[in-house]
Amino acid sequence: MIIKEVTSKKATNSLKGLVNYMNDTENGNEKVDFVSVTNCLDDDLELAVKSIEKSQNKNTRTKTNKTMHLVVSFIPLKKTNILFNF
Repeated sequence: MIIKEVTSKKATNSLKGLVNYMNDTENGNEKVDFVSVTNCLDDDLELAVKSIEKSQNKNTRTKTNKTMHLVVSFIPLKKTNILFNF
C-alpha cells in the first residue's frame, strides 16, 4: 500500500474540481474504485461537496489551499476490505 499527498501548484483548487477529477466526470471513466462520504450531514457526494465547501469558506484565516488530495494505492489483484475513517 502506498499513501501519498499530492500537492498542487494551483492556488485556486476547489474540492468540487478534485471530486470531478477523481470521478472523471468528463470522460465517464472513474479513476477510483470506491468513494465514501463520512462526517457530513448527507452521504450524497454532491451534497457533501457543497457542505464541505461552505465550511471551508468560513475559514478566513488561511489563504492557502484548504483541500488535501490524498492518494491511497493498493497492489492490483490484492484488494482488501479496509475502511478509512479520517
